[in-house]
Amino acid sequence: MKSKFDLLIVGGGIFGATALWHAARRGISACLIDRSDFGSGASSSSMKILHGGLRYLQSADFRRSLESIRERRRLLRLAPSRIERLPCRQDPKGCGPLFPWLLRTGLLLNNIISIRGNVGVQKDKQIPPARYPFWYDGLMTDTERLLIDFIRAAHEIGGSSIAARNYAGIIRTLEKDGRITGMEIRDHGKIEAGAILYCTGPAGGVRPAVLAINLLVDRLPLNRDGTAVAMRHPGDGRNVFFVPWRDRSIIGTINRSYPYDPAEKFRFDSAWLNEAIDWLRPVHPDLSRLSPSDIRFIHAGLLPGDLSGGIDPSHKDTLRRRGGGGWELQGVKYTTACGVSEKAVERISREMGISIPKRPADDRPMLPDMAAARERWIAADPSRQELLDSPGLRIRRGDLLFAVEEEWALTIGDILLRRTGLAAAGHPGRRLVDLTSRIVQDHFGFEEGERMRQVDDFNDDWRFAGNIPG
Repeated sequence: MKSKFDLLIVGGGIFGATALWHAARRGISACLIDRSDFGSGASSSSMKILHGGLRYLQSADFRRSLESIRERRRLLRLAPSRIERLPCRQDPKGCGPLFPWLLRTGLLLNNIISIRGNVGVQKDKQIPPARYPFWYDGLMTDTERLLIDFIRAAHEIGGSSIAARNYAGIIRTLEKDGRITGMEIRDHGKIEAGAILYCTGPAGGVRPAVLAINLLVDRLPLNRDGTAVAMRHPGDGRNVFFVPWRDRSIIGTINRSYPYDPAEKFRFDSAWLNEAIDWLRPVHPDLSRLSPSDIRFIHAGLLPGDLSGGIDPSHKDTLRRRGGGGWELQGVKYTTACGVSEKAVERISREMGISIPKRPADDRPMLPDMAAARERWIAADPSRQELLDSPGLRIRRGDLLFAVEEEWALTIGDILLRRTGLAAAGHPGRRLVDLTSRIVQDHFGFEEGERMRQVDDFNDDWRFAGNIPG
């Protein structure tokens, strides 16, 4: 890997990944680093919805509504294979007698300002007009894969001028005349850069951390027809979303304060799960007997909080200077991350005096769909075509190896959670976890103790409910 870049991006969530892609498209050399795996934080824990900004119309915030519509359209054009149309409705219970009139008005306004929301979008992915009581948004089938697609696309565009390194902890910063000029990275040495962009969420220390929680359960009856449903909590009036995804339902988002310490590893306390379940039970009869054993997975991540100190994430994206010449980018919404990071890359480039070409068209080139590339790679070697013995799943050895050899996967979780998605909707079974650990072990040559440690670390994500398959 080269050691000098125009831009060093710290933090490999969706904001960092899209910033790398924008840099590559503008001919800017850039390196992306993350102290863990790409997308392993809040970016892999979203509700999977590409929001078109309907809720912002409640406060007449047309700017944010238009931004959301524009960015939803951008992702529909860039990654149609990763997004489906999602019908949504608001349950009127607890919303007050004026709710039907207000919703009809909001949906009409939404249709008007969305007039160009499908320009350039392929026909089967276009968002239909809202019709009371339904509206439509996008449903991301795999948020983790979409993030990896942005990083792969950056590599394809930029070649050797683009680099991405996960599990690349910062040993120390490099400084000259009081200005940060780069960083020394574990296992990769020194990286020098003309500018540094931090996309590290609450780790930047600008705002308090908020823990956002989404719970995965077996498909609920209220989602059986494939519609996402929003309901008012009878106690505090907050909206609770029920989103159909794969054969599950996602329930959320539940926010709470978090005792954030950047020096400590992220943790999820089992008491917080019980607290969330107790809060959810009154929302709908389907949840009246909800228990920890019903939870197939917890999607939880840290977001920058509101400066008021409450439990709500901030709704304001910010780009600010940091001491020593760096920049701090903070945002919350997956939907608008691509547009927010684009503005950040353009502003930093101007300040550095880098001449960038006119902004490229949003949909050329589209993000790579790796399904065809993976099939070609597996077909090239008969050993990769071996079917693995995993109950209920048709998995080839090459499906797992491709993640390791072509997509930066270094652990079991990287492969099963963030590359193949085999564990994103629930534990994939001990058999597949063991097979994956042995494939990783064979590839990297580590000792049996390390293999067992990885298995234990992976299973820890499911021990909270005691529902690891036997």
